[in-house]
Amino acid sequence: MPILEINLPMNDVNDVSETKDVPTPPHQESVLEENNTPLVLTERDLEVMKLCHEERFLLFSQIRDTFWPGRNEEANATYRRIRRMVEEGYLRKEWIKKRTQNILLLAERGHRALQDKNLHGALELYRYSEAHDGPKIDHHLKVTNIRLLFRALGLSDWT
Repeated sequence: MPILEINLPMNDVNDVSETKDVPTPPHQESVLEENNTPLVLTERDLEVMKLCHEERFLLFSQIRDTFWPGRNEEANATYRRIRRMVEEGYLRKEWIKKRTQNILLLAERGHRALQDKNLHGALELYRYSEAHDGPKIDHHLKVTNIRLLFRALGLSDWT
């Protein structure tokens, strides 16, 4: 039987894309992209936000490897899309001292978008707390990697 090889990072502290600064989300309803077209949320964007919401927070690399598998990292498509979602207030970044990197969380605008599509699962918007979540963050991220592994194997409904 062939062996299935899936590369999900367990500790990606050296991922420089995690530490890039992103501007504060604008406070306007429709932010235009560089070519003056409004950002339209795709099904993938909704899935990214839904997973962020269900898992509380994700690393950039977890999003990249799950939703853009096999993409050329030099093309930077994942980073540009996630950056746009952060800029527009659908996701937010939070610096984690213990891991010296950012995590991505669902922002209020993203929560409203999930509610509008009835994808929020009645979960409240999560607020990260260094005091509460900090000591458990490594464990939480490893459990998330197991969920993502099951997802990659086609076992999305394991819970």
